[in-house]
Amino acid sequence: MAESNKDTGFDRKGHWDEVYGSKPSAELGWYQRIPQVSLSLIEKLDLPEDAPVVDIGGGDSRLCEQLLRRNFVDLSVLDISEKAMERSRGRLAGLANGVDWIVSDVLDFRPGRRYALWHDRACFHFLTSGSEVARYVELVRQSLRPGGALILGTFSEKGPERCSGLAVRRYDRTKLEKVFSDFRLKEFRYLDHHTPTGVRQNYIFCLFETKG
Repeated sequence: MAESNKDTGFDRKGHWDEVYGSKPSAELGWYQRIPQVSLSLIEKLDLPEDAPVVDIGGGDSRLCEQLLRRNFVDLSVLDISEKAMERSRGRLAGLANGVDWIVSDVLDFRPGRRYALWHDRACFHFLTSGSEVARYVELVRQSLRPGGALILGTFSEKGPERCSGLAVRRYDRTKLEKVFSDFRLKEFRYLDHHTPTGVRQNYIFCLFETKG
């Protein structure tokens, strides 16, 4: 098992601020103009417009923008990089005032409320140690209200071994079901994401719901 960046004292915030400060959004490997898979899974949940939603690692993602267009009114975005959030706030202009922007490493997040949906595309796979993964799972469990859902998009076992210069952890359906054993897997699908430079990266997306 790989030793995590956080465990070795690596400056994770500094790394991501440098990444977002050095390239425009459309040149980043994880860029999606429209996050179609995430949106389609969210539509399956049939959430009310006032359902509380948190997007993990979503600082420069277009998901928040798309949900605002669908009249969602209780959105939170968490990202370790202030620079990533500055981009989103700039795009959203006045609409950004209605979003709760949380600058934090996800492992340091202390949610003060419970959400109907925890969404994470491309953050989870950067947690490479067992202790980090366990902390993350506990955070999801604490953060979701009864009947809540988790949508997770992470590198599959056919995905890259590194991303943005960092080691990542890869998964298949069986591994994710084991990691999130306190949740019920409702749906999963694989996606070939093509980076702006044409590199193919395979993701697995899972929709989990709380048990009971």
